[in-house]
Amino acid sequence: MGSIYETKSETTKIIKDFVTEIEHQHHKSPKAFRTDNGGEYVTKDLKGFFESMGIIHEFTPPYSPESNGVAEHLNQTIGEALRAMLESAVTYDKKLWAEAVLTSVYIKNRQPHSALQDLTPYEAFYGSNPSIQHLQPFGRECYIHVPYQKRKDGKKLSPRAQRAIFTGYTNTINHYRVFLPDTKKTIVSADIFFPPLQIEGALPQRKKSIHQHETPSSQTSLEYIYTNKDKGTDDLWRQWMRENPQDANNMFDNGHPTIDRLILADFRAGK
Repeated sequence: MGSIYETKSETTKIIKDFVTEIEHQHHKSPKAFRTDNGGEYVTKDLKGFFESMGIIHEFTPPYSPESNGVAEHLNQTIGEALRAMLESAVTYDKKLWAEAVLTSVYIKNRQPHSALQDLTPYEAFYGSNPSIQHLQPFGRECYIHVPYQKRKDGKKLSPRAQRAIFTGYTNTINHYRVFLPDTKKTIVSADIFFPPLQIEGALPQRKKSIHQHETPSSQTSLEYIYTNKDKGTDDLWRQWMRENPQDANNMFDNGHPTIDRLILADFRAGK
């Protein structure tokens, strides 16, 4: 994972930590670092570290960003992605810019690159294909499980899940970084539920009306469910939710008791 520092004085420590991780975890040794002449790169501490490690420190000429064109182009790409990601989030908050940068880099490392003969940077570095099954759209709504110990007074009636905004990944698959709008904090959670996602254009949208008469063998209507309560109601509800993820999502947000119960039950079961 990448790193975001708050002040330039942290630069030397971050570089040292990066080199140490690369050597100990991946058995690779950086040969050179190329930077501009920024004051954070021209320090006795960093110079001494590079010399002790046998790492060449290359400086680009002043006022010539084209000398480090690959890095400058990548910075531009990340900047454009950052703006789009913040705008697309269900909750716009400029404080999430650092999370968006890290997530953009995470995704970029899992995309084919022409300079690597269409390999992904991840595959070129680790020698294996990256997993993408866990990827989620940045800024989408999700729900994290609230442990019993953290529930408010009246625990039997307290919410079992808390609304959150997905912001990124960690080094552990299925451990996600999420932003809590109520407290303005970002945490890591593995006990997380992503509601059904309706991607526009990916599948034909099938809008339902409670006044439509349909049989469960094709498309299940709400009217059929309500009038056939003795025919495996939960199964019928789940079928309707699969066929109407957006409507199910909205009803879940509005507190529909049956959908709330089924979604949370599937969540706890790891589905």
